[in-house]
Amino acid sequence: MACKPWIGAIKQPDILPHINANPPEETYEIDFVHGYKSDLTRQNLFYNPEHQPVYMTAALGIVLDTETRTQRIFGGGEELV
Repeated sequence: MACKPWIGAIKQPDILPHINANPPEETYEIDFVHGYKSDLTRQNLFYNPEHQPVYMTAALGIVLDTETRTQRIFGGGEELV
């Protein structure tokens, strides 16, 4: 069997912190999505009638305007421009 030296070093804390069930007040805005993983996926890049690439990355749908290098981002139930 493999040696697991951390087993004797890990223990539960004596005093547990209070759990805050309220959601955070911070918000975020997606400016631009960088990256596209294509080596493990197939047939998920298309062109719309305006000849703009349309693809999925992470949990977002992206429509890329190659002339202005801007994106329309779809995700979270809202369209982000």
